Amino acid sequence: IFGHLVLLIGSLEEVHMPQNGINYQGVTALATAMQHNPQLRVLNLNDNTFTKRGAIAMAQALKHLRNVQVINFGDCLVRSEGASAISETLTEGLPILKELNLSFGEITKDAALEVARSVQHKDQLEKLDLNGNSLGEDGCENLREVMENMNMADKLGSLSDDEGEPEEDEDEEEDDDDDYEDVEEEEEEEGEKSELNQFSTPPSAPRTPDASTFLSFPSPDKLLRLGAKRSFLLQQQVDVLDASKTAEAFLKISSVYKEDDAEVKAAVLESIDAVLSKAFLTPSFQGLSFMSSMLVMLGLLKVQTFSLVYFFRFTWKCHVTKIGHECDLMLISTQLLLLNPDCGADLGLHQHYIITTLH
Repeated sequence: IFGHLVLLIGSLEEVHMPQNGINYQGVTALATAMQHNPQLRVLNLNDNTFTKRGAIAMAQALKHLRNVQVINFGDCLVRSEGASAISETLTEGLPILKELNLSFGEITKDAALEVARSVQHKDQLEKLDLNGNSLGEDGCENLREVMENMNMADKLGSLSDDEGEPEEDEDEEEDDDDDYEDVEEEEEEEGEKSELNQFSTPPSAPRTPDASTFLSFPSPDKLLRLGAKRSFLLQQQVDVLDASKTAEAFLKISSVYKEDDAEVKAAVLESIDAVLSKAFLTPSFQGLSFMSSMLVMLGLLKVQTFSLVYFFRFTWKCHVTKIGHECDLMLISTQLLLLNPDCGADLGLHQHYIITTLH
């Protein structure tokens, strides 16, 4: 869902998602979405689990971005193949890169040297962090020599936590991990096929989807097949007295949005408008609880901690015109303001419109 949101926004300049437990499937989805944010300057995904698959996907995405200045993929297990893919991207693009963190990624000597050589013409580079990888003493020395020969020795961070050259059994373990990823992906695909075979009906007698089915397993096709009454059906299905369920429905409907498909786009906006209209015109609707629930579901807010990297401030604007006993909801605009507490209100304010729904 967050990948869809990143894709929709399209104007992100900074992304900070450290320690979110994102695996390679999630990283791949984020990579696809990042390509549509050309102004992106800072990408911090520290301490997630890329593996080589996620790293390669992210390297491909970075080829479409020229304004990136800071990349933090430290402690992400990008591994040697992922590091090589990133070095290829560095050689071809990212002209104003200032910081690159690939520390603690199980990167071996040859791949680390590739990364070092790829930053040779990065005139604005301030720091290259390859600490905590598997270079060995000779590898660390070779890396220092390469950076020194490029007159960039002062840009290389400490190598004090190098893990040493990997043993043969460690290489085999890494291969086993990659094989496990392949098996896991195959099992997921088989499971999906099994579910389809188990629950699908013959083409001659297709099941007409209802609102409940759509919200359980949302897809553009299911939304369209709800027909002209989709707004009414979704209004009836969503319990707006439960802010959490309303937020979940909002995100599920939004997840099938397609900018390049006019019919799906119109259906999504119409459906969201219907659900939010009912919610905001319900006197007992808990707007703040709705917004908090949505942020938790997006992974932007953790309810179990009160020490947040970012403060969140929400501004709701609802313009209602009363005609007799009826209320016509003219505009609902939701704004998410991210305020960096270390920068102060004047310097750290980054405003993004999540969605504007016109009725």
